[in-house]
Amino acid sequence: ENDELVQELSVSGSKNLRMDTSAAKAMLAKLKSDPRLKMMDANGRKISIPAFEAKIQKMELNDKIEANKREIEQEEKQYANLLNAWRNLPTIPTSDDINSAVQPKEFVVDLPPVSPVDWDYERSSLVNTVVSVLKAKFQYWLVPRFALKRKANSVVDAKWANIKAELLTTHDNAVVNRQSELEHRAALWNVQENARIAKLQRLINGDLEEMHKTAIDQIEAITFPFETACDVSLSDSSFMYVNLDLPDIEDVIPAHKTKTLKNGETSEVAIAQTSRNRDYFGLVVGQGILIAAHLFANLPSLEFVSVAGYTQRQRTKAFDEVNTYVFDIKFPKQFIIGFHADVDDLRPLVRSLSPIMCVSSNWALERIERPAWIKVLE
Repeated sequence: ENDELVQELSVSGSKNLRMDTSAAKAMLAKLKSDPRLKMMDANGRKISIPAFEAKIQKMELNDKIEANKREIEQEEKQYANLLNAWRNLPTIPTSDDINSAVQPKEFVVDLPPVSPVDWDYERSSLVNTVVSVLKAKFQYWLVPRFALKRKANSVVDAKWANIKAELLTTHDNAVVNRQSELEHRAALWNVQENARIAKLQRLINGDLEEMHKTAIDQIEAITFPFETACDVSLSDSSFMYVNLDLPDIEDVIPAHKTKTLKNGETSEVAIAQTSRNRDYFGLVVGQGILIAAHLFANLPSLEFVSVAGYTQRQRTKAFDEVNTYVFDIKFPKQFIIGFHADVDDLRPLVRSLSPIMCVSSNWALERIERPAWIKVLE
């Protein structure tokens, strides 16, 4: 009764098998239930049931180790995506790009044309319909098909002039409706284009209200892989301030990583604080670069973006500020235009901007004084 394998072995005598853990367990059950079956290794030596069970246990252990490795690799990939999320920077438009953007874009016809009436198809289809009606009406009569078709043609001939007029009217109405819909869409397109160009012109001219609204819309549209918030302010049309609430290091940078042990279990290994600080530095400074890039990409009159980043650390004294500022960086537009997002170490580039920040030897961002411009803008 031992299935196809036994039948095959009764003919061939032996069979080479490659088995995963599940197949090996099924084979073990067959070996135990049918003494006729024998398992041999590659050298022709018999494998006892206890030895086969030991091999299966080893396979199960390897499966567990591999599953843990895949899970760890997935976690590492997700963490790398978190650290590199800021590197997807928008392109800063050139003056030529802006001049081109203020030109009205032509409406593109996006409705297919109405197909002309296929008279041969319509008439043939109508004849076939009449034939079907006649067959249903005289289903118990032995009427040859050619006779039915001849009768159908005569019926269609009598009505064809009226039917043709109806089809032509339907077609003409479809043409009129399409033209009406095109005119509606073209008019709507022109309204939207005029509004787009008017808004862009206000941004080019440095309209502060329009710039503030656009800045908020653009920052809200950025997808951050963590909770964050910010306020924006303008001193004039060329300078924007961003007060950025940074994620706490404990919320985004893990303190431990998972390691797979030889017994198939996993263990948590502490990550060096220097490594965590370095990742956090790149993450939050990169976040500031990403926000500045989006602002420059959408606000043509802007020349500088100053980003002050703070965390909400616990106060050690009752009169300490809740918000602990850790950097204040002034980004010129030309810096962002020439910036390469694949850079490994941000410190030399940021240092060239003369930022207000204090980075310790282990990469930790130390507390700085609250930027003066925040007090003024409040």
